[in-house]
Amino acid sequence: MIERIRTSMARQGMLPPVAPTWVAVSGGVDSMVLLHVLYRMGHRCQALHVDHGLRGAESDADRALVVSYCEELGIPCTVARVDVRTRASTSGGSVQMAARELRYEAFRDAVAQGPPVLAMAHHRDDAIETFFLHLLRGQGVHGWKGIAPVSGPFFRPLLAVERSAILDYARTEDIPFREDASNSDPKYLRSRVRHEVLPLLDDLRSGWRRVLGRDLDLLRELSHAAALQAAQFLAQYPPTAEGVVRLPAGALLQSGMPTLLLRTLLGEATPHPERMAEVLRALEEQHVGAVFPLADGRALHLDRETLVLHQPPPAQAPLLVESEEQVPVGAPLRLSVHEAAHVDLGQGPNVAWLDRAALHYPMELRRWRAGDRMRPIGLGGSKLISDLLTDAKVPSAERAQALVLCAGNTIVWLVGFRVASGFEARPDSAEVLRVEWLPRP
Repeated sequence: MIERIRTSMARQGMLPPVAPTWVAVSGGVDSMVLLHVLYRMGHRCQALHVDHGLRGAESDADRALVVSYCEELGIPCTVARVDVRTRASTSGGSVQMAARELRYEAFRDAVAQGPPVLAMAHHRDDAIETFFLHLLRGQGVHGWKGIAPVSGPFFRPLLAVERSAILDYARTEDIPFREDASNSDPKYLRSRVRHEVLPLLDDLRSGWRRVLGRDLDLLRELSHAAALQAAQFLAQYPPTAEGVVRLPAGALLQSGMPTLLLRTLLGEATPHPERMAEVLRALEEQHVGAVFPLADGRALHLDRETLVLHQPPPAQAPLLVESEEQVPVGAPLRLSVHEAAHVDLGQGPNVAWLDRAALHYPMELRRWRAGDRMRPIGLGGSKLISDLLTDAKVPSAERAQALVLCAGNTIVWLVGFRVASGFEARPDSAEVLRVEWLPRP
């Protein structure tokens, strides 16, 4: 078995011969065998045991076994005690998730001190279980990768070895170990896969673990190849300076891998698979204007024949204008007072001509809010800002960036679109205020 592990480690570029390494050792058979194998191979090992303190005397016995065995082999051993229950209660997560977080924090602390790598005892059966769990959870192509042989400073030398071989090695080498009863608890899905699903497959076809193990290696390579292909496609459509990405809907749908491309583009913000299906259906049926908010604040928006990935608009505090002479430095406004005869309505939508006498200071320039209303000239009543933007055919994903100019609590200008009735400059206005919006490029 040692030669199989040595060959696999060399193929994966895990660890040079006799190089020092941390070894995560729980006291279970897998990690105890891993420690012995790396020690037998000549690596300078340092054991790290994380004591979760969840099983009382059982946890104490695990720790005692690891410490004792390390003393027997002359291997330095560090024990990291963590408070899982406190972390779970403060974070609101499960005990299992809190234990994993704290365990990896201990691992990262160890490699930060050196040696800079840490070996974990995941084996081939673990990879098979993880594959089935990913299938059940619908993780798609990203789940095919399963357990990575190397991820950052962590490496897994036993991935090429079945658990039966690990047990045989422990018996042959007389390696002590302890079993964690929670590994057989049927309330955990992984435990049910291990003790119910996999034995059924053993009955259906002998040797299936070896066959699926080879398939997992191939799927890992296919996943890597798919990621490269997706990255090459997306590189044709780089984001703008504002982080906006525009993908031609036709090219996306005809790529042969639209779901993969979207998952790659969106990363951790990728929505539920059913929501992803809605996005693709909107593309296929050309639902122009459809918007799909994402968990990270971004949004997908179908604009004619283009799928647009918008960044959330940057936070912007309201700007207070105390008077024509007291406009904040850097504000995207220019104010000037004129006679009514100077009004020129042909200067474009970014200029508003207002009756100065109808205004009062301070005025406020801000983003519009849900529920905002105004009385546009010629309407005869009030209307929601959201409806005015829709009428103006502003793309849904861009509406959040629209601005309003307010005098007190009254909107006098939907910037770039409509002036409010009663605030417009008239021929008999004693003075008019010219307000120019200076959009940033």
